[in-house]
Amino acid sequence: MGFNKSQFMKTVAEFNAAAGEIRFDPMIKDGKHTSGLAVDKTNWAQRIDQAPYVAYPVTTGITFTFGGLGINGNAQVQTSQTLMLNRYNRALRAGVTRP
Repeated sequence: MGFNKSQFMKTVAEFNAAAGEIRFDPMIKDGKHTSGLAVDKTNWAQRIDQAPYVAYPVTTGITFTFGGLGINGNAQVQTSQTLMLNRYNRALRAGVTRP
C-alpha cells in the first residue's frame, strides 16, 4: 500500500496540534475535539503519538438498510402489493412489518 510518507507525517502533526487537552472518555461524547482543521473531529480526538501504527486499505459500502425494507413475521421481504419469495431480510433492523 503506497502512500506519501512526508504528507502523512505532516497530516499527523497537524492533527496532534489541533487535538484538545480534554480528558478522553470513550463511554460518552466527551467533547475532546480538534480545532482548525479542514474537517474537525468533534469527540474522542486523541493524539496519534504512540507506535505501533497500522494502516488498512478501506472502501465504502452500505451494510444495513435501517428501515428500507418491509417484512412479514417470517422476515420475508414484501413490496406494497406482494411477497417476494426467497428474499429474506438480514439487516440489523428492519422497517415496517406487514401482517
